[in-house]
Amino acid sequence: MSVLLTLRHKLSSWFPARIADVNRSKKGSNLNENPSVLIIYQDSGEADFKKKKKFIQHLKGEYGVRDVLSLAYSDVQKNELPEYFAHYKELDYFTRTDLSWRLKPAKTIAELNLRKFDILIDLSHEKCIPLGLLIGASNSSCKVGKAGNPYEGLMDIIIDLPESTGEDEFLKHAEYYLSKLSFK
Repeated sequence: MSVLLTLRHKLSSWFPARIADVNRSKKGSNLNENPSVLIIYQDSGEADFKKKKKFIQHLKGEYGVRDVLSLAYSDVQKNELPEYFAHYKELDYFTRTDLSWRLKPAKTIAELNLRKFDILIDLSHEKCIPLGLLIGASNSSCKVGKAGNPYEGLMDIIIDLPESTGEDEFLKHAEYYLSKLSFK
């Protein structure tokens, strides 16, 4: 990591906590109520990308979820983006090029807040300032994440699983709780 990027990370490390107080109405959503879902994660390769694509198809097929967006952060310049990131309707990304000097994905936040997502599922497993800022600024009415993840304090529903639990297992638990819980 370059010295400049390291400095940007250090200067920006306190922003997620400050931006967490975004004015939003908190309300639980059940997958059976046809909600809109936003999945946020940091890109870790093509196999990971394909898993997200498969999960989106599952949500649409099993629950009839009307609107799903999987949004990945790839820590590269836009011209270095892997080929598998061709734009799909439900799979999008943002890169280092899209960040302000404070590592804030301002344009991405503005675009997401034009759409109202009922559920945000956070799949980050390590600290990533752009994702933290995005999660904090999101106006999603129900934010779901794994206990122990760096942005646990921004979540409305925290699923407590052993630290060694993989993403696939977390998604199964999130799906289970979001399909069984009643929020009336």
